[in-house]
Amino acid sequence: MSEDLPKEVLKTVIEALCSPATTPDGFDSQADRWREGALKATLPALSARTSAKRLRSRLLVDADEKALAALTADG
Repeated sequence: MSEDLPKEVLKTVIEALCSPATTPDGFDSQADRWREGALKATLPALSARTSAKRLRSRLLVDADEKALAALTADG
């Protein structure tokens, strides 16, 4: 994730990465795997830049156990 991302769009980015991937026809498993990978890759940066409790909670709820363990280890 770019450190140049304006703070004003963090909420939108977090909501997009924490929402299931759907299409007009229903759930899109391939897009959801991409979304989960993107969330895992950006979790440390998003967590560090987000101070709002609700948004931080949303990130942590949607993160997998390995990502949470890595985030905890990094402090």
